[in-house]
Amino acid sequence: FRNAQHDDDPMAAARAAHSLKGIAANVGADDLADAARELQLACESAPHRIDERLAETTRKLAEIVSHIDALDDGAQDRGDTSSRASA
Repeated sequence: FRNAQHDDDPMAAARAAHSLKGIAANVGADDLADAARELQLACESAPHRIDERLAETTRKLAEIVSHIDALDDGAQDRGDTSSRASA
């Protein structure tokens, strides 16, 4: 996202946020999708709120990653290493 903010295309950051919003919605990560939507809106019409919205989106993404890691750790505890092998 930070790279997109510095892109020559002024809409690159909004597109990055939009993409994250769609991906999050597709996998049922509704809180992340909502945060990404707010980030997209900030990119489009409230640039003074981008850092605040990015921080919230990053927190929501970290929560999702933490949950995924916990699921993967649980699979390893059961001796199922197929999820690590395919990653």
